[in-house]
Amino acid sequence: MKKSIWLSILGVALAVATAFILKHIHQTEGFQFKMIIPGLFFAVGLFGLAPSPLWAWLYNKDCMYAITSTRAIILAGNHYGSLQVRFFTPHMMYEIMRRESKNGCGDLIITHDTQTGRHAGSVHKIPVGFMNIPDVRNVEKILCRMRDQFIFSPE
Repeated sequence: MKKSIWLSILGVALAVATAFILKHIHQTEGFQFKMIIPGLFFAVGLFGLAPSPLWAWLYNKDCMYAITSTRAIILAGNHYGSLQVRFFTPHMMYEIMRRESKNGCGDLIITHDTQTGRHAGSVHKIPVGFMNIPDVRNVEKILCRMRDQFIFSPE
């Protein structure tokens, strides 16, 4: 969510800066063909980046998380109506990372997906796990207890 707030600030700044440029061009020369490029920057800033907290909320609102006695499950819907189901067994959760904000909400990152970028050789790591969870420490304790009980239990 922090990243989307910074994108929102960037979008508003981009829109304001290009609005000043467009106003200056319009006052000095009237409508010109060269106003199209700053107009596109204005549109991207105002309609693409500024509402990014809304886009993040819309993406995360269709996620559901479950913890059973043997696995953690992520159910994620997308815009097209399909459902992606991911599950993590205790052996897959050997390194859980917690990111927590001051109010106790946060993310539990179980693993990372890798995605290749458009540029040659660029690889991005996308965190996968329980995102934007209230009382994240308590959920981390539950996951770690389930993991440790399953891995260290005698068979």
